[in-house]
Amino acid sequence: MPPSPAAAGAASPSNSSSASAFDPTPSWWESVSQAWSRILALSSILSPPTDSDVAALADFDRPACALLRSSAAYATLSAALRSGDGADDPACH
Repeated sequence: MPPSPAAAGAASPSNSSSASAFDPTPSWWESVSQAWSRILALSSILSPPTDSDVAALADFDRPACALLRSSAAYATLSAALRSGDGADDPACH
């Protein structure tokens, strides 16, 4: 006996819930949340007082853009990389 249309529809790849599970594009909130956590992780390996300046960038509506546009963050990261211990330095990772 052939399967019922309801059972066939549930196993179909065109089912909306299964299609959304494979969506490679993160939601806006997922992107902001990732940027927020990465900025805070970055600030945790920087020296005070500049660590708080970088951490404050996570509070912006668009934290990744705020980090990229911040000349203070650029200078802080550049200095950390220049003064680091090479491959063993957390800033290099």
